[in-house]
Amino acid sequence: MTPERSAGGGSVSVLCPTYNGTSTLAATIESVLAQSHGDLELLVGDDGSTDGTGELVEGYARSDRRVRLVRLEHTGDPGTVRRALMRRSGGRAIAYVDHDDVWRPAHLEVALRSLVDTSTVVVAGADYHRPGDAEPAMSRSGEIWNPEIATIDPFAEPTRVVHLRALVGPRTNWRAARGGLEDWDLWWRLASQRARFRPLRTITTSIRLAPGTRRGSLRHRVALPLARMPSSEAAAELAREARSGAEESFAEDLGRWGDELEGCGRATPARVPMTGGSGPVPSWLVPCAVPGGTAGWIVGFAAPFVDRRHGAAIGDVVRRRFGTVVRRATELACRTPGAEPVGRIGERQE
Repeated sequence: MTPERSAGGGSVSVLCPTYNGTSTLAATIESVLAQSHGDLELLVGDDGSTDGTGELVEGYARSDRRVRLVRLEHTGDPGTVRRALMRRSGGRAIAYVDHDDVWRPAHLEVALRSLVDTSTVVVAGADYHRPGDAEPAMSRSGEIWNPEIATIDPFAEPTRVVHLRALVGPRTNWRAARGGLEDWDLWWRLASQRARFRPLRTITTSIRLAPGTRRGSLRHRVALPLARMPSSEAAAELAREARSGAEESFAEDLGRWGDELEGCGRATPARVPMTGGSGPVPSWLVPCAVPGGTAGWIVGFAAPFVDRRHGAAIGDVVRRRFGTVVRRATELACRTPGAEPVGRIGERQE
């Protein structure tokens, strides 16, 4: 049965996946309905909630025809929910909002002004708030972007992103993450199809930094292996030694790469997505020990990628752009007794 698509419910379709979101979802919905660009439809995908989330959304739908509840069986995967909402949406432009984030009133108005063509993906500026804190813990806006950055860094939360519907196709739609970052996966595939991300300097979104989010418990797999190790103790020791001084090497490589980025000048930390303006270095840019391989353990650069093609692409960029980090770790591995060369990608960390 084909899902019912909205019959032109607004020039912008706002897609909001939620699961047991009653504590935060009302503020999210109200921030969408308060947009200065009011020609929109808000599709809320309830991923089998058990806390009355559906009833909360239905209450808003009764008072504002722009709100639509889509009840779904539970999958635990926001990418699957967004794909289902995409099929049911009718707007010319697509925007996303997570169920614990909020927009400022001018968010859509500012983003739509910058949406110049089908290949453009607008990324709004964001403040990041910890629950209960009035002041943001950090802010991000106007970051450097290029296709290699899309490969190696998640770059932007869905709440910050707006694009035209025409950008989405069979190879560029949301898919199940299976333990990876479904938004990173889609941004990387869009960039691979020559989409260009346009980060804005204007901050129009607020992202909630909540403890226990999915990003803190994602499964990592090796993107760039260094060595097989015979025991967890030996692997942990090699990874620990390789991480010593990794931040300094990372900063050196990052500065060199920034000098090469066209029109950006030197890559200052405040504009580089991989640092968010301050440490720490992302886990996939420092060596770590993960279980796997014939010897039992692998030391390498691991990331929560969705498929092996993306894993291979991450490994290529790490090798090409962070040569100092890789060279240091490789030389150390070569001097370590019991280490064996590794050439495979995709070893899982359970």
